[in-house]
Amino acid sequence: MATSPWSALVNDGRSSEKDDPVWYGALAWSGSFRLSVGLDNLSGVRISGGYNPYDFAWTLKLGESLDTPIFYTGYTARGMGDASRRFHAFQRANIIPGRTRAKIRPMLYNSWEATTFNVTEAGQMALAEKAAKIGVEPEMVNVDSDLYRARPNCLQISLRRAASMPS
Repeated sequence: MATSPWSALVNDGRSSEKDDPVWYGALAWSGSFRLSVGLDNLSGVRISGGYNPYDFAWTLKLGESLDTPIFYTGYTARGMGDASRRFHAFQRANIIPGRTRAKIRPMLYNSWEATTFNVTEAGQMALAEKAAKIGVEPEMVNVDSDLYRARPNCLQISLRRAASMPS
């Protein structure tokens, strides 16, 4: 299961959407990671994040360097909802390519999420028509099955046909 490396710390283990302090952060890394939270010897909270040392090693030659993932952090006194809104605004303004003018990215149709091993031609065609109606482009189709190796264009044809149908 994939997960985003993020954390949120609150006082006494509770926070509302609108009140209470929240310290939050996310690691800019999609690979194997480790986030650690603990108390130091003066009862201060310590948070660290980065590559997972269990399955990561990198040997540097003399004069080489390694840039580690950025760990973005923030604080709000206005609850989890404000933490979420602040962090999303930060991502839109500073991380996403194109920033606030970024184009909407194309949607991917992946049959596995809808059907797992229950793949039939009729079922895939029906799902392709639904996908086309919500804007999935024919080029963004991924069918996780050997069913379509003999007919690789059938879903793209169905998507094009469905996209041209009136709603």
